[in-house]
Amino acid sequence: MAHHLEKYDLGWRLAILRRDHSLLEGHENLVHEDGRYFFSSDEKELFLTSKMKAVFDNYHHGDIININGAGKCLRLFDSSDGEATIFMGGNCNSNCIMCPSSDFERKQDYSETDEITGEFIEMLPENLSHYVVTGGEPTIKTRFFLKAMGRLADRFPRAEALLLTNGRSFSSVLLLQELLMHCPPFLTVAIPIHGAKASIHDSISRSKGSFEQTLRGIENLLGAGISIEIRIVVSLLNCNNLMEIAQMIVKKFPDTLRVNFISLEVRGNCARNKDRVYIDPETSFIKSRGAINHLIENGIPVGLYNYPLCCVDKGYWTICHRSISGYKVRYEEKCNSCSLKTECGGLFVTTMKAAHPEIHPILL
Repeated sequence: MAHHLEKYDLGWRLAILRRDHSLLEGHENLVHEDGRYFFSSDEKELFLTSKMKAVFDNYHHGDIININGAGKCLRLFDSSDGEATIFMGGNCNSNCIMCPSSDFERKQDYSETDEITGEFIEMLPENLSHYVVTGGEPTIKTRFFLKAMGRLADRFPRAEALLLTNGRSFSSVLLLQELLMHCPPFLTVAIPIHGAKASIHDSISRSKGSFEQTLRGIENLLGAGISIEIRIVVSLLNCNNLMEIAQMIVKKFPDTLRVNFISLEVRGNCARNKDRVYIDPETSFIKSRGAINHLIENGIPVGLYNYPLCCVDKGYWTICHRSISGYKVRYEEKCNSCSLKTECGGLFVTTMKAAHPEIHPILL
């Protein structure tokens, strides 16, 4: 969650928070000492309102914080969580109709973020156990993408890596060969399939030829020995094609590591096209159940992302993941009476406000 610092005039800073004297050499440190927060490079002190001081006091030693020139403050890494997200920019070569990103976010100029991303990678702790590389479409800035992947592989050789991509770029064998030279050893590539035929997939991605490119990308990656996670984002546009997608996966990609079904986040394009794409999580699960069973029966593990437990049959609770980032998750007031609230992943705040899905507290 972003916060705004009042009276901020110290320029862009990417800093690692230190609550002791163990500074990270060669990088900017934000030191907390005697109630003050100041930068190690020039000892300039942050002006904090009581509200913002409470925010900073809740940050952890080792957190990485980005502050832009206008005082917008964002925690990029939470050291208590131990998982890092490497954001490669919001641009994309598709324009999915139900994407939670907006047209504005996709059309921004992210060229200046390369420096921030590179510095961020160097600041991460050496014992990092898991990281996600995402966008937009992270492969669009090909040279920087490959450079970043190589550096991540060098710095964190034991970490599990997850690359979120639409897979289209890997229809190019040349790019795949270059990735293999920069590839983290424990890499899984997560790729969405929107339909079992081009007419459905391409109408959702709004990019002609994307279906064939995506399938070829998956084939190339599997052929190179890279683990593949397939994601199925369930919407009104493909909810009646889910069994066909599952059958295609079993037939064409039986070595898939796992398949995750994903309920919508009503934000960005999804919010803009809500009447055309939105399906509530309970109906989404019902529509997915047959495809889920088919995949499991054929030995392919399945997960459910963004589904509250009360929207899923009891026998499927064990495959529900707490997938929504902490600052985005919300619970309805009625959830307070639910016996499984602490086990449930809740709802996106945007989905709760824009779509008001029906929630049924579970009483055990």
